[in-house]
This record gives sequence, C-alpha cells and structure tokens, in this order.
Amino acid sequence: MTRHCPGVTEGNSTMKRAAIVLVAGLVVISQSKAIGESCYETMVRSPTPFMGNNGEILKLSDGSVWEVKGAYEYLYEYYPAVIICPSRGKLIVEDKTIDVEPIASGKVAAEKDQGITESVIVSDFDGLEQGNIYKLANGEVWEQVEPWTWIWIWIGPTVKIYPASGGYKMKVQGIDHPVFVKRLN
Repeated sequence: MTRHCPGVTEGNSTMKRAAIVLVAGLVVISQSKAIGESCYETMVRSPTPFMGNNGEILKLSDGSVWEVKGAYEYLYEYYPAVIICPSRGKLIVEDKTIDVEPIASGKVAAEKDQGITESVIVSDFDGLEQGNIYKLANGEVWEQVEPWTWIWIWIGPTVKIYPASGGYKMKVQGIDHPVFVKRLN
C-alpha cells in the first residue's frame, strides 16, 4: 500500500522517486534499494524453498545470514524479494512479518563467510541426539553437545553450522531446531 506524504510534491528533487510505504505496520520510505534508515530490499538466496519457519537459516543476496525466530509460515518461496529491518529484527516477505536474528553481517559474511559451514552429512544419520558424531562431506567431524533429541532417518541431509552464543549451532535440513555442536577435527 503506497501513501503520499502531505506537503511533498512530485517536483521535490529529494523525494521525486520516493514513496512512503506502509508494510506490516511499519512506515518506511522507499527510495531505490534503501528503505528508510534501518530497512532495505533484498532477496533470499538460500534456502530454496524459503519456508519462514523457526530455526531456519537464511542467506540474503547482500551476504548477511539470519535465523528465523518463532515463526511457522510454510511459505514455500523460491528466491523471494524481501524487506529486512536489521535494527528491528524483522523480515517482511509478501504480507508476512517474520522475527529474525542476525548470525553474520553481509560485509563480514562476504569477506570470510563468518565461519559458516554448509555441507552434507555423509555418516549414517538417524536424527539428533547429544553425543552423536556427524561426518560431513567436506571432511569436518562434529559432535552434538546439546541435550536435544529428534528421531529423523535421512540419507545425506544438508547442514549449516554457524557461530552462536560462544559455540556453534548446526541446522539440519528438515529439522526446525538447530543444536549446539563442537568440532572434533
């Protein structure tokens, strides 16, 4: 929904291409890619499809990495255009507002991927359980240190391992809850 700002005319050079937009209760100013001071347009690069469910790790086209918190949207969106509001911890996709938490900034993630590992579990995988050892296709070996169990038999699930709260969390494809892990090699 686009709203016009009283007192601003089309001829005003600073607001010529801008519009005030009301998105999910947030008033933001859209001017090319930047939206307001703390929101901007970007695109979800991974995962595909993007579901918008709790624990999902997403990478945006600006290189930033985020974790979805407390949402279960089941969007099934492939490379959706989104508005991210980092200072508010909000991701807006279509008409949905989703709480997100930053994992890595775009600049740092683009420079050295912020220690994020994306791979496939090549060892037998029958779910998550404290003490399980997971061998990845990239040669890394990780142990689950969090006491959390989820039975899930899967051949070659993809994983993302990322820094979190002084350790590392592993998010397994198809399981909403990421678990704390430690690297063994």
